[in-house]
Amino acid sequence: MRGKVPNPRVRAARREHGWTRQRLADQMNELLARDGRHRTATAKLVGKWEDGESRPSGYYAPYLAEALGRAQGQLGIGAGHNAEVAALAADPRPVVLVQLPEGAWPSSGVPDPADYGTLVASLEAARNAMKRRVLLRYSATLGAAVILDPVLPSPAERAAATQRPSRVDPGLLDELASLNDTYSRLDRRTGAPSVVDSVLAHLDRVAGLLHAEQPGAVRPRLATIAADTGQLAAWVALDLGEHGCADAYYRFAAGAAGQAGDAPLHAYVLGQMALARMGYTPKAPDDARGALELLGRANGLAERGPSVSTRAWLAAATAEAYAVLGDRRVTLATLEVAERALDGARPAEEPAWIAFFDHAALDRWRGVCLVRLGQSDAAEAALSSALGRYGASFVRARAGALTELATTHVQRQEIDQACVLAGQALDVAEATKSYRNVRRVVDLRRQLAPWRDSPAVRDLDERLLASVL
Repeated sequence: MRGKVPNPRVRAARREHGWTRQRLADQMNELLARDGRHRTATAKLVGKWEDGESRPSGYYAPYLAEALGRAQGQLGIGAGHNAEVAALAADPRPVVLVQLPEGAWPSSGVPDPADYGTLVASLEAARNAMKRRVLLRYSATLGAAVILDPVLPSPAERAAATQRPSRVDPGLLDELASLNDTYSRLDRRTGAPSVVDSVLAHLDRVAGLLHAEQPGAVRPRLATIAADTGQLAAWVALDLGEHGCADAYYRFAAGAAGQAGDAPLHAYVLGQMALARMGYTPKAPDDARGALELLGRANGLAERGPSVSTRAWLAAATAEAYAVLGDRRVTLATLEVAERALDGARPAEEPAWIAFFDHAALDRWRGVCLVRLGQSDAAEAALSSALGRYGASFVRARAGALTELATTHVQRQEIDQACVLAGQALDVAEATKSYRNVRRVVDLRRQLAPWRDSPAVRDLDERLLASVL
């Protein structure tokens, strides 16, 4: 039998108002009466919610939130993320995060780079689908000002911008490219919800410029910037758990990179699509085989371009796919290819979108592969090295590395340490509002099922149930 899970958030919110439990119950009852509801709240019932003897039902939860002036997610109640995490933790099946929005690109094929009218319309559909869900998920915890940028153009204004020719000069191209670098660094440090509006508005702007008449001299670089913006939007969507929207953005990015003739960026986008196909969770062999098909195309493109770091990144991605298939020999050999390539890279000559891939990132990937192969001691060494080498800006990446490190301890049945590391990962995931990293911790929790009654696992359960994401 699971122990009590107290809810300190309800208690703290009540005390901020200076209310007793009876006063809170009275406030709720006024709201219930307003809506013609006959069942009433009591001080005893409020006490049970605060002490963890029970959770507010769907009948009471909205009135409790309204009385306290908080969103249900802020109070850790209701049928939102907290209930979903609890259900996921108890479900032995793999996590599936695919949500296809209406109007997204079809499941196969890459859009025609020349057909930017259809392309912009599809981006709009994906954008609207993601914005609706992001707003619902995060507005309570971040505040509407973060999600709803007051200077964001309306849909009509965005449509008009795509129909009105806008000329681009080299100076503007420099500014557009620098925005991608800025948003990417902010995303790594502060998380996707803090940049999602800016990135999507930037994508609208760049896609509109690409759709308009442009001088031949600037069009290839503009297409490269559009591809970079599309892959960044896809990455943000993945971190928010919006895989269907990410697919639309990746397909846009692939089409734009193809038009630009930018082989390294095109290869990188295909590689990201391969990783997205594997789902960023414990993968199935069929997913890995499908990913290897895309990675084969990506490696072919990368060989035609000058970016050594891109070839190293693709080798590491390929190694993970082979690790999922359990092929130890090819996995380790491909990691060595990645290591040798990265040793020969010259960061100053690499494009900005691959600048994040350094030896710390490769150590993390080596650790991921070794975890998949069940080599917990070697994986622990690689992941510890990654955590020690990460720069200050790589805040969110630490959550993934900590979760993988926790997995090495689960493999050795060192449950207390695994739960400590999982808690640290959850701290980072919550600080950066990374839905993907919370899901990683949830998946780790499933591996802890045999020890569900241990104090350490119960403490982790309380943390997951109290998650504000």
